[in-house]
Amino acid sequence: TTVRLLESLIRLAQAHARLMWRSRVLRQDAVVAIIMAEASSQDESLIGFDPGMQAAVAEDPDFEYERQEQQVLAALGVAPTGDGGILSEEEEEEE
Repeated sequence: TTVRLLESLIRLAQAHARLMWRSRVLRQDAVVAIIMAEASSQDESLIGFDPGMQAAVAEDPDFEYERQEQQVLAALGVAPTGDGGILSEEEEEEE
């Protein structure tokens, strides 16, 4: 992992947050950035994660995101918090 890669992941996470109309980056955005970096990597996977980018659209995208998040966090050795990295309605109203 290089500084350049980490900076790229930050920019991808920020871009995903903007795409989702949020003013701050959540764990969900960081996980999506890691999945995108893994999918575009020509080298061996950084965390051993196969995002299955060629798969059909998931029937339940929220469940699929949770599954992918758990895989990424486990590969990175980060304990999940259980909140899914998604803002509650109150937090969304504050923004």
